[in-house]
Amino acid sequence: MNEGIEDMDNGDQAVWPRGSDQTREFPYELYINGIKRTQFEIYDYRGGALYDDSDIAQDEREKLYETFKESSCIVVFIDAYTLMKAFSLKNQEDESDAYRKGDLKAESVIRANNRLNHLKLIMSEASQYLQQEVPILLTITKKDILSDEELNLAMEKLKTNMTTLFSKANPNPVGITAVSLGTNLGAGEFNEDMKKKLTGCLHLDVSQNIHIPILFPLFNGLELSANEAQIARKIFNNNILKMYIGGKPAVITF
Repeated sequence: MNEGIEDMDNGDQAVWPRGSDQTREFPYELYINGIKRTQFEIYDYRGGALYDDSDIAQDEREKLYETFKESSCIVVFIDAYTLMKAFSLKNQEDESDAYRKGDLKAESVIRANNRLNHLKLIMSEASQYLQQEVPILLTITKKDILSDEELNLAMEKLKTNMTTLFSKANPNPVGITAVSLGTNLGAGEFNEDMKKKLTGCLHLDVSQNIHIPILFPLFNGLELSANEAQIARKIFNNNILKMYIGGKPAVITF
């Protein structure tokens, strides 16, 4: 992880880190003010495996479903490009905007919808393994390519699309948030190490909400003091994180 951040935050030599090439489990210990509060594991699914039709990927998915039985939180990342194409979010009035001039041809729209449908099936399968009240966080990445209006529309359409998660029958809390690593980010040419150069403005700070997918599972798994609960309520305000139970708006209480 540290190596990936160093690759991105390297001035003119900045490059995109390579995606995970294998499914791995990372053990962590959480300390607050020097006191160990808990230990936890993050199960990181290899990049692209969710949409892989190979037998190996199928075996990985079966193992993933098994981990849901003991999971305390599920975080799902969905990139804004997929939502932009699947939901036709391109603003026709902004035709000159290079970031909305993406390829919206039939093939790419079908591929984006297939990805969402595939994810929908996986989450439907996952719901059979999860214990009640295990929170699920849907995280839209690359939010900087969408306007505020488009982002709100994407969230509403995502709720409509993920029927299993937002049905009245689902007792699990479901959150939706959006994050980005910066603004106008893109991929340039390959460097000598065959890594794609990073273009645009990198902002690795809380202004882009990148702390939410990390803190959300941790705060849900801790017994908080009154002070910590007050801090948590400020962090997870409704402008940053929208919560639902049974498809209805909900409020986080700590």
